[in-house]
Amino acid sequence: MNLAARIGAAMGEPFEIAHRHAFGGGDINQAELLSGRDGRRFFVKLNRAERLAMFEAEADGLGEMLATDAVRVPKPICSGIDDRQAFLVLEYLEMNGRGDSADLGRRLTALH
Repeated sequence: MNLAARIGAAMGEPFEIAHRHAFGGGDINQAELLSGRDGRRFFVKLNRAERLAMFEAEADGLGEMLATDAVRVPKPICSGIDDRQAFLVLEYLEMNGRGDSADLGRRLTALH
């Protein structure tokens, strides 16, 4: 099953990729921003197939952090192997502007 089909299955409705854009900044993984024809966007991490367990552990950790409702983290959508590459699809969060570092500190304290 291809990446778009996996996202569609996880979201419960078809997803068709309109654009794939490389996303810089990571040292371990490749990253892309996927834009769908319907306007939905997802952040995708890619690595070698044998790194799937790393992505699954990251998805589990993000799920645990989401459950605390302390710090806003991206929701894991799906993970797997596509075209011999491991992938982790995450909710895309627009990261603009500066946040309140004191508030972040309070939220991180609540996370623990």
